[in-house]
Amino acid sequence: MSDTYKIYFNEFTLIITSSKKKEEYKNSGFYELKTVNELLNDNFFNSPSENTPKKWCLGAPNPDETFEKVKEHFVYIEAAGGFVISPGEKFVAIIRKGKYDLPKGKCEPGETVKESAVREVEEECGLKNLKIKNDLPSTYHIYKLKNKMVLKKTYWFLMTTEEQPLTPQTEEDITDAMWMPLSETDQFLVNTYPTLTDLLNAISKIL
Repeated sequence: MSDTYKIYFNEFTLIITSSKKKEEYKNSGFYELKTVNELLNDNFFNSPSENTPKKWCLGAPNPDETFEKVKEHFVYIEAAGGFVISPGEKFVAIIRKGKYDLPKGKCEPGETVKESAVREVEEECGLKNLKIKNDLPSTYHIYKLKNKMVLKKTYWFLMTTEEQPLTPQTEEDITDAMWMPLSETDQFLVNTYPTLTDLLNAISKIL
């Protein structure tokens, strides 16, 4: 349940929010959508033009219901991952396809999202003894996979463990895994994805 969904697609951002809150985004350079179909029926996700606005906002009486309608137009996938910190105030960063990323992966049938998150972090970095401390905001993004448009929701959790050697899971396109000082988060942010920029900004407010 949420009153605002922020969905990324390449360089585009779609906000689904309450009718009341949409005014905040309209005043921040967002193009106002009147209906879901205004976005979904104009082939936007297949071939946006050079003049297509980069930021979109849709106000709705019930954002949850509207998000469910949007989901119907995509292959919907849920994933889970973790922001792992050590007692020495370092966090686990990985490099995947040339960008800084955080360990995460697709939820498997029969798992809770917390079980998926721990398993994926363990597999992608070779970590052990992970403990979940807090829930973190979920992120959303749309991408094309085998000629199908996918909407992925990623559940995130704040995790802790002691510093230990890391082993990147190369079959998942991870070329490096490292412990990065929290004080060097800016280095991470200059070469990562918008979803993770939002996530790290949220984490900075609770650490």
